[in-house]
Amino acid sequence: MKHPMQLRQRQLNKRTKVYLMFFALALATVAVISASVAWMSISRTPIVSDLGLTVLTENRLEIAPDENGSPGEWDAVLDLSTILENVAPLKTVTYSQSHDGFYAMSYGLDGRADGVTVALTDANNANVRSNGNASGTPDGYYIAIPFWLRAPSTANICLSEAKAVDEERAGSGTYVIGNPVWNGSAVTHENGGNGLENALRLGFRCQTTDLDGNPTGQSRFVIYEPNADTHVDGSTGYQETPSIDGGNSLIGQDNLIWQTTSTWNETTPVLSNEVLYKMGEFQGNTQLFQITPTTMEKITLYVWLEGQDVDCVNAAAAYPTSILANIQFTTNEEDMNTGIHRDN
Repeated sequence: MKHPMQLRQRQLNKRTKVYLMFFALALATVAVISASVAWMSISRTPIVSDLGLTVLTENRLEIAPDENGSPGEWDAVLDLSTILENVAPLKTVTYSQSHDGFYAMSYGLDGRADGVTVALTDANNANVRSNGNASGTPDGYYIAIPFWLRAPSTANICLSEAKAVDEERAGSGTYVIGNPVWNGSAVTHENGGNGLENALRLGFRCQTTDLDGNPTGQSRFVIYEPNADTHVDGSTGYQETPSIDGGNSLIGQDNLIWQTTSTWNETTPVLSNEVLYKMGEFQGNTQLFQITPTTMEKITLYVWLEGQDVDCVNAAAAYPTSILANIQFTTNEEDMNTGIHRDN
């Protein structure tokens, strides 16, 4: 019969072996996760929780959801908030202008993008929303939402500048911002975007049609890059996003619209329901297309996390991500014969 001390030592030895095995397994797991964290964490956590889409009514623009390839009911507002409630988290992809499509990203051991894996299609890989329904695909990487736009007179259709409405709301116009999330324990707001609002892209595939919905001419793809002049590493200034096609930019400058950073700051004293907003400003022309009384525009809005962006990094790993995106269309009133003029 063994002495009690011997039995206890034997039990400790077994427990130590179990601990060492668990520790070794944990190290191996960390090594695997570290090698893929830029892909795995980013692909499962970021989600655009609020996406408002608005058309300025004073310009008499009308917008309609896409219903099986045709315009649905025309209105001044297309509210996407309920449609996007259950959308799958965005996965990192990159856009190729030469192929006019998206590719899934692959990552090396250092967590940096080192190439692409497979070409993606809207039919198989996008969360396409039509009639308020999901596409049915479980393999969604990005958001694609078709809708229609029309106007009673010839007009240049542009993205509207962002404007802060008051201290409690981000405002109107076009912007992307990380939601301020209240942390009651620390008595402060935290950036719900975790920096990924800088890596978000919105694209507009614009196709002019006749009044029966038949395409006329070539389509145009325009990329809107928000928050382009600040970065998660603290640096400032615009940095071009390299393309997998070999160029220094995802798309030609004529089809690129970028905007300075939209931010918010705490009030003094700190209030849980208030922050102070400062909205970003567009740099250059924001025109998307021209519309006439005898044409309509079918637009597919794309929302994706650009894997080639300098801010698509591990800083957001393992955090749920809340990003507020708002798109608002306006017209060049000099070209639109409405007799209505907006205050500048």
